[in-house]
Amino acid sequence: LKASYLVSERRMATIFGLTIAATARSTLSKKLQLLRLCSANVSTLTTMNSYRDNEIGIIKFHTPDSKENIMDTKFMVEFYDCLNKFTQDDSVKGIVVMSGKSGSFIAGADAKFYFSNRIIASCHSVAEATALSLKCQAIMNRIHSNYKPVVAA
Repeated sequence: LKASYLVSERRMATIFGLTIAATARSTLSKKLQLLRLCSANVSTLTTMNSYRDNEIGIIKFHTPDSKENIMDTKFMVEFYDCLNKFTQDDSVKGIVVMSGKSGSFIAGADAKFYFSNRIIASCHSVAEATALSLKCQAIMNRIHSNYKPVVAA
């Protein structure tokens, strides 16, 4: 798993023209910069709430004005920020991710957002489509590389 993670890191860095640093902190910083590229002005958390319950970090999704929780770029940036906050806090021993909506966890990517804003259609090459996909995959790489347990509840 570590080898496949490093390959994806190198591929992501190549596509975005980044240099992979030797330290994990630098890598985290680079990934956060990648996610910030996905979203314009994200200043407050509006799609999730994060808090601590003793030594456990809790991240609760809640997409307003939607029956289901959906992933758009704002959601991804907020989720990444919450993960980093708990990962960097040595007193947090594990992270629980949960839904603020009863009956479902998350529906997936917000297809209306990506298609109505012609984000997918704006890709003119395989490389551009791959770059867009890798921006979205950075959040999952963050969970995969986390040394603390991350549990979906």
